[in-house]
Amino acid sequence: MARQDNGIIDLSLPISDIEKALYDYAHSPLRGLQTLHLALLSFQKNTQICLFDPLYHQRLGSLIAATEQLLLSGSPYVERYHKAFLSSADALAQIAMACQFSEGRAESLQYLLLADRSCWQDVLSVLNEETVFPSQMNYLARFSMRQSESVSVDVYLAALACAGRVSFDLEAINGKTVKGQFRLTTAQSLPWLETKFPELQWQEVSADAELSLRALCEFSFLPIFQNTSMQRDARYRLLEQYEKAFKQAFYQPFSQFFPSDDSAIEWPNRLVPIANVATSLEINEGVKYFPLRHGGAFFVGSSVLGQEVPSVAYLSRLGHDFLAYFLYEVDTGFGRFVFDRAECLGTYAVIDQNLSIDGEWSLFHVAADIQAKLVLTMSLFSAVGAAFCLLPQYVDQVLIVRQGGQYFALPYSAIREVEGVCSIMSTPRAWVKNVWLSRDNGVLIEPWLFHFDSLPVVSGQHEVNKRMFTYKNGYYFGFLCGRMFWIEAALVFALLPYQSPFSVVYRDDETFSSKSFIVHDGRCFDRVLPKDFASDVSAAPRQKKGFSMILEGMGESVVLPFVSCDWCASLPDARYVREFTMFQELFCHSEGKRHLMSSQGDGMVIDKQNFLSFIAGFQPLYH
Repeated sequence: MARQDNGIIDLSLPISDIEKALYDYAHSPLRGLQTLHLALLSFQKNTQICLFDPLYHQRLGSLIAATEQLLLSGSPYVERYHKAFLSSADALAQIAMACQFSEGRAESLQYLLLADRSCWQDVLSVLNEETVFPSQMNYLARFSMRQSESVSVDVYLAALACAGRVSFDLEAINGKTVKGQFRLTTAQSLPWLETKFPELQWQEVSADAELSLRALCEFSFLPIFQNTSMQRDARYRLLEQYEKAFKQAFYQPFSQFFPSDDSAIEWPNRLVPIANVATSLEINEGVKYFPLRHGGAFFVGSSVLGQEVPSVAYLSRLGHDFLAYFLYEVDTGFGRFVFDRAECLGTYAVIDQNLSIDGEWSLFHVAADIQAKLVLTMSLFSAVGAAFCLLPQYVDQVLIVRQGGQYFALPYSAIREVEGVCSIMSTPRAWVKNVWLSRDNGVLIEPWLFHFDSLPVVSGQHEVNKRMFTYKNGYYFGFLCGRMFWIEAALVFALLPYQSPFSVVYRDDETFSSKSFIVHDGRCFDRVLPKDFASDVSAAPRQKKGFSMILEGMGESVVLPFVSCDWCASLPDARYVREFTMFQELFCHSEGKRHLMSSQGDGMVIDKQNFLSFIAGFQPLYH
C-alpha cells in the first residue's frame, strides 16, 4: 500500500492503521476486524473530501459492510477473505493517493475497481449471503507443562480470550507441573487454533448447534446495545443486522401458534419468540388470546369474554425476548414508568365528554369500541414521595395502554421516547410487569395497570436458566449475618463488589413496603437480603459490605451481601448447620440489629441439597 501523500489531505495515518489491522486479523481476528472497521470508517471520511467517483465509494462501502458482516458472524479468520481484504484495501489506497496528484492518474487505476477482480468477488460474496449467523464451536485443549519451562496458564488465558470465551479446569499440580484443560467457545476453525497454539492438544466438542446459536444471540445483543465505544452509525447498522437475522431465526407471528386465524386472536401479526417446545393451541369459544410480555418472557395470555372481573391466564411460555424496543417514558403521579410503544394507542387530551362512570371505574372513551379504565390508583410507586391517588377533575392528558387484553388510560404530566432491552427474571413476579434496561444500563420500570389476585402460572413448563459455562467446583466462604457461610460454588451465578439495590414502593393488601432488586448482566433479581441482616457482630462498626453474591439454581435465586469472601477446594472437617426450615428461630438481637445466634461456632452450608429450603427459610427477610 502507499504510505505517503502530498499533504492535500491526511491519508497516511488511516492507511497505516488499515495495514496494521489486516496484519493483526491473522493473529487476533476479533481485535483485527474491530480495528479494521474503525480504520476504514476514518479512511472513508477522509476520502470524501477529494474523491467523488461513485464506484469508488461503492467499493469502499462494500468493504466496510463485509467487515461488519464478519464481526456479526463471530469474527472468524478466513484466509480467502484476508487476501481479498488486503487486495481491495490496497486498490482503494492507490486510487486515493493518485487522486491527490491528478485526475488522469486516478482514472488510469480504475481497473482496480472492476467487479470481475477476485478480491471484489470475495468481498461481495460475504454480502450476498442471505443471512450470516454467528457460527460458534466448542473446543477442549489439553495442557500439561512445567511452569518453569513454558508459557503459564494466565498467558494462555489472555491469548485465548482474544479468540472467544475461555475457561480453565485445573486437574492436578505435581511439583512444578500443571495439568488441566482449556474450554473455548469461538468462531475460529480447528486448523487455525492448532497453528496458533501448537503446544496444546486440541479437540472439537459436539454441542446442540441450534441451542448454542440461540444462547449466543441472547447473550450478545445487550452488550452491543449498550456499547459506548462503537461509533453511532456503525452501532445502529450492526444492531439492525442483528435484529433482522434474529427475527428470521427465532421469532414468528403470534397467530402461528394457533391452527387457524380467528377474530379472537389479538395482535396476530406481532412477532414473538419461537417456543423451545412445540406449541399448538386450540381456540375456545368465548375466549380471547393475546401475546403478553412478563418478566422478560413472552406468554400466550387468555381471558374469558364478558367476565365482570377480568382475569388473565397463561397458556404457554414462549421464550425470552432479548431485542431492543422503543418505549414511552411517562411522568405520572406515581413516579416515572415506561411502556412498550407497540402496546400504546397514543396520547389523548381529556375533556368531560370523554369520561364516564361505570360502577367503581372511571372510563375514558377512546373510540366507539374502545373504553379505557382511568388509572387513579396503582400498586407500584417508583418514588416514596409520589402521590398515591388522583381525582378525575385533575386529569388533563392520558396515555392509552393495552395490557392483558384490556385498555387503561394513564394520566401523565410529561412523556418522552426511550429505547430499552427487557431484563430477564427466572420467574415472573406479581409486583412488576417488566424491568427494562436503557443504553447506559439505567433501570426502567414497567408496572401492571391491573392487579393480579393470583399470579398466572404455566403448568408443566419450566425454562432452565442458560449459562455459558457451569464448570465450577469448590466452595465460597465468608461472613453473613455474623456467621460463617459455606456456599457450593456451582450455585454461585455471580460474585460482585457490593451492589446497592434499586428500590420501589409496593402496595399489597393495603400495606406499603419497599421492594429491592438488582440488575446484573441483563438479569433482574428481586430476592435481596437487606443490609441490616448482613452485619457481622465481630466486625468494626464502620466496616462496609464487601460483596454481593448471586445464588441461582432450580429456578430460584437470591442475592446475599457478604462482609468477606474467599474460595477453597473442599469443605474443612468441621460441624455444619444444613437445616433452614426453622430459620427464624436462629435470630437474636444485638445492638439493635438481628443476627444469627452464634452460641455455637458451627458454620452454615448451602449446597444443591438444601438450597430450596434455604430460600424458603429466608423468605420473610426479603425486601
